[in-house]
Amino acid sequence: MFLKPFLSISPKNMKGSIKIAYKFLMPGSLNSLKATIFSLMVISLFFLFFPIILFSQKDKQTLEHKKKNLLEEIEYQNHLLKETTSNKKLSLGQLIIINKNISARENLISTINFQVRDLSLQIEETMALVEAMENDLKILKTEYARMVYHAYKNRNSYEKIVFVFSAKDFNQAFKRLKYYEQFTEYRKSQAALIVKTQESLKLKNADLERKKLEKQQLLETEKTEKQNLTQAKEKQQSTLKQLQTKEKQLKEEIKKKQSEIEKLQKAIEETIRKEMEEQKKKGFYSMTPEMKELSEGFENNKGKLPWPVLKGVVTEWFGEHDHPVMKGIRIKNNGLEIETTSGSSARAVFDGEVSKVIVIPGSGKAVLVRHGEYLSVYFKLNETFVKPGEKIKIKQEIGSIITDELNGKTELHFEVWKGKIILNPSDWIYKAN
Repeated sequence: MFLKPFLSISPKNMKGSIKIAYKFLMPGSLNSLKATIFSLMVISLFFLFFPIILFSQKDKQTLEHKKKNLLEEIEYQNHLLKETTSNKKLSLGQLIIINKNISARENLISTINFQVRDLSLQIEETMALVEAMENDLKILKTEYARMVYHAYKNRNSYEKIVFVFSAKDFNQAFKRLKYYEQFTEYRKSQAALIVKTQESLKLKNADLERKKLEKQQLLETEKTEKQNLTQAKEKQQSTLKQLQTKEKQLKEEIKKKQSEIEKLQKAIEETIRKEMEEQKKKGFYSMTPEMKELSEGFENNKGKLPWPVLKGVVTEWFGEHDHPVMKGIRIKNNGLEIETTSGSSARAVFDGEVSKVIVIPGSGKAVLVRHGEYLSVYFKLNETFVKPGEKIKIKQEIGSIITDELNGKTELHFEVWKGKIILNPSDWIYKAN
């Protein structure tokens, strides 16, 4: 009955509702210690239920974790851009990373906005609570002063004895005696309550100042990120215009990449064909128990496989899609292009056996790793650390990735196959985005 009016409070009427609650529960004069205890219990329950309108602690931690990840992502993208822009030759990869950088910054600003709104609600709640506690403290002090004054006026012990023994009967005398005992205890409890309220008020004021400072810092970060976003968009437009004037260069890059993919595909298909022929010669077509176990393990980890590089950014996705700069041009990719930092190595996404090391003249080496009926492919390697027939473990380094001297780009081409079917690698690796 008492809590019902307080469980549907919005931030707009929060301050007034707390005042009403304190006014209702803490009148100018309390008749007994029992009434005080009841009031405090109701107030405690009220503030126990009230935070349901605000973000939970878990939500706050999630936002902070998201913000941290976005800042790390932006920092890594900036590092990649610094590596590629140090070369004179402008590349399509730069534009793609700039686009991702813009997306990450927009996401970061949105996350900061959520944090600011949450803190604003917390500050409003805390200010209302502080004001209510200050009013309550005034009431408690006034009430305590009245009691002290009353005790001073009636401090004569003889008058207390006369008051008790002038009762009509024993029951009335006992009640009068209990009254003095309860009055003394109540006065002590009021003094303790004043001290406790003062301590709580001090803590709430400190919490309020901390939240105000945190909000101010967030607003400053948001302002900085908006400026960075504007600069990134300006850079995006400038890079796009420059690339549009380099149609010949872009067409050459597309032609080279398509040629590489075709050569790699033929080499992979030839490897698969030879493996099947060898199985046929040995007289079996089905997988061995070990191969079956690897297949099941690989399949059960779909969407959870580690990235084929320690850290990187996807600059081109699987499948056929429009060219990001030249209109009317479609490009096809059998895997993912993942840009990473200079000196990085490719690593196995799952346990398996090295099936083949392929050399594609002018483009580098490719390592094929067999996982039962599945195959993972790592292309554009400069040097390989494994050899055919070698058993390897998940995340084991299998080769160093080539860094293009013309544009400073370090990019791994990664594919996933099942039998003779090319699969989308982004469905298999962990949160490919």
